[in-house]
Amino acid sequence: MAKPVKAVRATVSWEGDSREILREWPKDIRIDFGTALNALQEGQKARIPIRPMPSIAPSVFELKDADESKWYRLVYLG
Repeated sequence: MAKPVKAVRATVSWEGDSREILREWPKDIRIDFGTALNALQEGQKARIPIRPMPSIAPSVFELKDADESKWYRLVYLG
């Protein structure tokens, strides 16, 4: 009988001051993005909208969320 293969959790690498900027966003938005990034790291689907961004480069995607005042975007390499 074959042993089950354990999935490897993907690593998040923050560029520049992107992590500090995200930490300044409203708490509910941070939670939504944190939950989405965690799901993506585990190989699952995020619960907020994901859009491919081929105009930037192949395998680049955008996570998008909003509150009553503005949109928040996070661009990542998948």
